Amino acid sequence: MYRNKRMRGTKEIVTDIFSEHPEWNARQVYDRYLLLVDSKKTVTLNAVQKQLERIKPTASALLKEGLKQPWHMGTLIKHPLPPDVIPLILKSQKQEPDIVITIQMALWMGRFYTTIKDLRYLVRVAYFYSIYEWKMKFTESELDTSWLDNTSGTAILRMWDSYCEWCHKKLYEMTGEKNIEPIQTSGLFEWINDNKEGENNER
Repeated sequence: MYRNKRMRGTKEIVTDIFSEHPEWNARQVYDRYLLLVDSKKTVTLNAVQKQLERIKPTASALLKEGLKQPWHMGTLIKHPLPPDVIPLILKSQKQEPDIVITIQMALWMGRFYTTIKDLRYLVRVAYFYSIYEWKMKFTESELDTSWLDNTSGTAILRMWDSYCEWCHKKLYEMTGEKNIEPIQTSGLFEWINDNKEGENNER
Protein backbone atom coordinates (compact mmCIF):
# COMPACT_ATOMS: atom_id res chain seq x y z
CA MET A 1 0.00 0.00 0.00
CA TYR A 2 1.58 3.26 -1.13
CA ARG A 3 0.88 5.29 1.99
CA ASN A 4 1.66 2.53 4.48
CA LYS A 5 5.36 1.66 4.87
CA ARG A 6 6.74 3.98 2.22
CA MET A 7 5.57 6.87 0.10
CA ARG A 8 6.39 6.36 -3.52
CA GLY A 9 7.02 9.21 -5.94
CA THR A 10 4.14 10.55 -8.00
CA LYS A 11 5.83 9.61 -11.28
CA GLU A 12 6.17 5.97 -10.25
CA ILE A 13 2.61 5.75 -8.97
CA VAL A 14 1.15 7.29 -12.14
CA THR A 15 3.32 5.00 -14.27
CA ASP A 16 2.12 1.94 -12.33
CA ILE A 17 -1.53 2.90 -12.72
CA PHE A 18 -1.23 3.65 -16.43
CA SER A 19 0.84 0.54 -17.14
CA GLU A 20 -2.04 -1.51 -15.74
CA HIS A 21 -4.77 0.58 -17.37
CA PRO A 22 -3.31 2.02 -20.60
CA GLU A 23 -6.82 2.61 -21.97
CA TRP A 24 -7.63 5.12 -19.21
CA ASN A 25 -7.71 8.86 -19.76
CA ALA A 26 -5.98 11.35 -17.46
CA ARG A 27 -9.07 11.85 -15.31
CA GLN A 28 -9.45 8.14 -14.65
CA VAL A 29 -5.76 7.78 -13.79
CA TYR A 30 -5.98 10.78 -11.48
CA ASP A 31 -9.04 9.39 -9.68
CA ARG A 32 -7.17 6.14 -9.00
CA TYR A 33 -4.10 8.12 -7.92
CA LEU A 34 -6.23 10.00 -5.37
CA LEU A 35 -7.44 6.68 -4.03
CA LEU A 36 -3.93 5.37 -3.45
CA VAL A 37 -2.14 8.43 -2.06
CA ASP A 38 -2.47 10.28 1.22
CA SER A 39 -4.62 13.35 0.56
CA LYS A 40 -1.96 15.61 2.10
CA LYS A 41 0.62 14.50 -0.46
CA THR A 42 -1.29 14.58 -3.73
CA VAL A 43 -0.42 16.59 -6.84
CA THR A 44 -2.74 18.26 -9.34
CA LEU A 45 -4.45 16.70 -12.33
CA ASN A 46 -2.20 18.81 -14.57
CA ALA A 47 0.92 17.19 -13.06
CA VAL A 48 -0.51 13.73 -13.73
CA GLN A 49 -1.33 14.70 -17.32
CA LYS A 50 2.27 15.77 -17.91
CA GLN A 51 3.57 12.45 -16.63
CA LEU A 52 1.14 10.56 -18.88
CA GLU A 53 2.40 12.48 -21.91
CA ARG A 54 5.90 11.19 -21.18
CA ILE A 55 4.97 7.52 -20.91
CA LYS A 56 2.22 7.15 -23.53
CA PRO A 57 4.67 6.30 -26.37
CA THR A 58 5.89 3.27 -24.40
CA ALA A 59 2.32 2.21 -23.67
CA SER A 60 1.35 2.52 -27.34
CA ALA A 61 4.23 0.27 -28.40
CA LEU A 62 3.29 -2.40 -25.86
CA LEU A 63 -0.40 -2.28 -26.70
CA LYS A 64 0.45 -3.26 -30.26
CA GLU A 65 1.40 -6.69 -28.89
CA GLY A 66 -2.30 -7.20 -28.16
CA LEU A 67 -1.79 -9.13 -24.91
CA LYS A 68 -4.04 -6.77 -22.94
CA GLN A 69 -7.01 -7.61 -25.15
CA PRO A 70 -9.78 -9.83 -23.72
CA TRP A 71 -9.29 -13.52 -24.44
CA HIS A 72 -11.72 -15.40 -26.69
CA MET A 73 -11.51 -18.55 -28.76
CA GLY A 74 -10.40 -16.60 -31.81
CA THR A 75 -7.23 -15.48 -30.03
CA LEU A 76 -5.99 -19.09 -30.09
CA ILE A 77 -4.93 -18.60 -33.71
CA LYS A 78 -2.11 -16.25 -32.69
CA HIS A 79 -1.77 -17.34 -29.07
CA PRO A 80 -2.29 -21.12 -28.79
CA LEU A 81 -2.94 -22.69 -25.40
CA PRO A 82 -2.95 -26.25 -24.03
CA PRO A 83 -6.38 -27.70 -24.92
CA ASP A 84 -7.09 -28.71 -21.31
CA VAL A 85 -6.91 -25.15 -20.02
CA ILE A 86 -9.55 -23.79 -22.41
CA PRO A 87 -12.57 -25.21 -20.48
CA LEU A 88 -11.13 -23.67 -17.30
CA ILE A 89 -10.90 -20.23 -18.89
CA LEU A 90 -14.46 -20.47 -20.21
CA LYS A 91 -15.69 -21.58 -16.80
CA SER A 92 -13.92 -18.73 -15.03
CA GLN A 93 -15.49 -16.22 -17.42
CA LYS A 94 -18.94 -17.45 -16.39
CA GLN A 95 -18.21 -17.71 -12.67
CA GLU A 96 -16.51 -14.32 -12.29
CA PRO A 97 -17.65 -12.03 -15.12
CA ASP A 98 -16.20 -8.95 -13.35
CA ILE A 99 -12.68 -10.28 -13.94
CA VAL A 100 -11.72 -9.85 -17.58
CA ILE A 101 -9.45 -12.65 -18.73
CA THR A 102 -6.88 -11.05 -21.02
CA ILE A 103 -4.75 -12.95 -23.52
CA GLN A 104 -1.79 -12.44 -21.20
CA MET A 105 -3.73 -13.91 -18.26
CA ALA A 106 -4.81 -16.87 -20.37
CA LEU A 107 -1.18 -17.58 -21.26
CA TRP A 108 -0.28 -17.62 -17.57
CA MET A 109 -3.24 -19.88 -16.80
CA GLY A 110 -1.86 -22.22 -19.45
CA ARG A 111 1.45 -22.33 -17.57
CA PHE A 112 -0.03 -23.03 -14.15
CA TYR A 113 -3.22 -25.06 -14.63
CA THR A 114 -1.54 -28.44 -14.20
CA THR A 115 -0.23 -27.52 -10.74
CA ILE A 116 -3.00 -25.18 -9.47
CA LYS A 117 -6.30 -27.05 -9.34
CA ASP A 118 -8.39 -24.41 -7.55
CA LEU A 119 -9.90 -22.26 -10.32
CA ARG A 120 -10.34 -19.15 -8.17
CA TYR A 121 -6.70 -19.31 -7.14
CA LEU A 122 -5.55 -20.05 -10.70
CA VAL A 123 -7.29 -16.94 -12.04
CA ARG A 124 -5.76 -14.71 -9.38
CA VAL A 125 -2.27 -16.13 -9.82
CA ALA A 126 -2.56 -15.57 -13.56
CA TYR A 127 -3.75 -12.02 -12.88
CA PHE A 128 -0.81 -11.21 -10.58
CA TYR A 129 1.78 -12.68 -12.95
CA SER A 130 0.30 -11.00 -16.03
CA ILE A 131 0.17 -7.58 -14.39
CA TYR A 132 3.70 -7.97 -13.04
CA GLU A 133 4.96 -9.08 -16.46
CA TRP A 134 3.32 -6.04 -18.04
CA LYS A 135 4.88 -3.69 -15.50
CA MET A 136 8.33 -5.13 -16.11
CA LYS A 137 7.93 -4.71 -19.86
CA PHE A 138 6.65 -1.21 -19.35
CA THR A 139 9.74 -0.24 -17.36
CA GLU A 140 12.08 -2.34 -19.53
CA SER A 141 13.09 -4.40 -16.50
CA GLU A 142 13.97 -8.08 -16.22
CA LEU A 143 11.02 -10.32 -15.37
CA ASP A 144 12.11 -11.72 -12.00
CA THR A 145 9.06 -13.37 -10.43
CA SER A 146 10.88 -14.82 -7.41
CA TRP A 147 8.79 -12.95 -4.84
CA LEU A 148 5.57 -14.10 -6.48
CA ASP A 149 6.88 -17.66 -6.81
CA ASN A 150 7.44 -17.74 -3.04
CA THR A 151 4.05 -16.30 -2.08
CA SER A 152 1.64 -18.98 -0.91
CA GLY A 153 -1.80 -19.63 -2.37
CA THR A 154 -3.40 -18.79 0.96
CA ALA A 155 -1.61 -15.45 1.03
CA ILE A 156 -2.62 -14.56 -2.51
CA LEU A 157 -6.30 -15.26 -1.91
CA ARG A 158 -6.24 -13.48 1.45
CA MET A 159 -4.44 -10.43 0.07
CA TRP A 160 -6.81 -10.24 -2.91
CA ASP A 161 -9.86 -10.19 -0.64
CA SER A 162 -8.26 -7.83 1.88
CA TYR A 163 -7.18 -5.41 -0.82
CA CYS A 164 -10.63 -5.35 -2.44
CA GLU A 165 -12.16 -4.71 0.98
CA TRP A 166 -9.75 -1.82 1.55
CA CYS A 167 -10.61 -0.35 -1.87
CA HIS A 168 -14.32 -0.57 -1.08
CA LYS A 169 -13.74 1.36 2.13
CA LYS A 170 -11.60 4.03 0.47
CA LEU A 171 -14.06 4.53 -2.37
CA TYR A 172 -16.93 4.82 0.09
CA GLU A 173 -15.02 7.47 2.04
CA MET A 174 -14.38 9.44 -1.15
CA THR A 175 -17.71 9.03 -2.97
CA GLY A 176 -20.30 7.88 -0.43
CA GLU A 177 -21.18 4.95 -2.70
CA LYS A 178 -21.80 1.61 -1.00
CA ASN A 179 -22.17 -0.77 -3.91
CA ILE A 180 -18.90 -0.60 -5.82
CA GLU A 181 -17.41 -3.45 -7.81
CA PRO A 182 -14.14 -4.95 -6.57
CA ILE A 183 -11.00 -3.25 -7.84
CA GLN A 184 -7.94 -4.98 -9.20
CA THR A 185 -5.47 -2.15 -9.34
CA SER A 186 -1.98 -0.83 -9.09
CA GLY A 187 -1.11 -0.88 -5.43
CA LEU A 188 -2.00 -4.56 -5.14
CA PHE A 189 1.66 -5.61 -5.22
CA GLU A 190 2.50 -3.07 -2.55
CA TRP A 191 -0.40 -4.31 -0.44
CA ILE A 192 0.85 -7.89 -0.73
CA ASN A 193 4.45 -6.94 0.06
CA ASP A 194 3.32 -4.99 3.14
CA ASN A 195 1.09 -7.77 4.45
CA LYS A 196 2.61 -11.08 3.35
CA GLU A 197 5.10 -11.55 6.19
CA GLY A 198 4.55 -14.94 7.75
CA GLU A 199 2.38 -16.07 4.84
CA ASN A 200 5.09 -17.58 2.66
CA ASN A 201 6.45 -21.09 2.21
CA GLU A 202 3.00 -22.74 2.35
CA ARG A 203 2.95 -23.77 -1.27
